[in-house]
Amino acid sequence: MSNALRLPRPLYAVILGLLGWLVLASPLAQAQEPTVTPLDQHVESMRFGMKLLGGWALANIVTGSLARSQTSGTTRYFHEMNAGWNAVNLTIASAALLTLPDVSSWTLEQGYQEASRLDKILLFNAGLDLGYMALGYGLIERGKRLDSSRLRGYGQSLILQGAFLFVFDLAFAYFHVDITEAIRVQTMAGGAGLTFSMNL
Repeated sequence: MSNALRLPRPLYAVILGLLGWLVLASPLAQAQEPTVTPLDQHVESMRFGMKLLGGWALANIVTGSLARSQTSGTTRYFHEMNAGWNAVNLTIASAALLTLPDVSSWTLEQGYQEASRLDKILLFNAGLDLGYMALGYGLIERGKRLDSSRLRGYGQSLILQGAFLFVFDLAFAYFHVDITEAIRVQTMAGGAGLTFSMNL
């Protein structure tokens, strides 16, 4: 059996569809809506991102669980890891959706701090994603030396999952940094207005 990474065609469609959704349905597309504030956009971007992550997780759990029982060797372990890994992703996404913040009581300064923190977390996660891919490559190489289908399959899965999360985190950060900047501008404008009033 070939050691090359081969994904089922339905999973290719899921990957392309979810990534396309991330680009085309970004919350920033709503930026011109006058009733939506940057703080609202911050929360909506989090909701959107976690729904996307949850969708990816569900697709992998369903596809991985079904394919695991219909394949063998490296491919079987590839799907097994996909399903297991994304059980964790689904838990993270669900917990995040259930605990989205209520920004109605936030000050602009607090909103800016939270938005900046999310930007840093996303970039930090992107670094971790590269680590996942490196670990996956290491497992594949070790699997070749030990003739272990399990290690090769798990390694291929880690490369796939790390690659998706890397694109996800960088794209999320790319879109969200504009929201953070909008909050910063509003914060500075509010501070300038306060200073002007006091000088009067």
